[in-house]
Amino acid sequence: MPPTVNLTFICRYEGGKETVSEESIEVDWFLPDEAKEKITDPYIKKAFTDMLEFDGKQRFSTFKQNVEKIDFISDSLDFSV
Repeated sequence: MPPTVNLTFICRYEGGKETVSEESIEVDWFLPDEAKEKITDPYIKKAFTDMLEFDGKQRFSTFKQNVEKIDFISDSLDFSV
């Protein structure tokens, strides 16, 4: 599998009504810890945890995809350009 770069963004809810779409078959509101418990994919869980613990620094994580699952390998902080 070729390397990929995934970007995540922190957003703030400002208004509107949540609705399902072609990309989401169900929507709901959860407290952060409740949402974290529901996430089973290692990449998504790591991205969500990074978002909850955001301290202004960039984060870089490495994952390895096996045939059946994705394994977390490492985590680094503050990659300055």
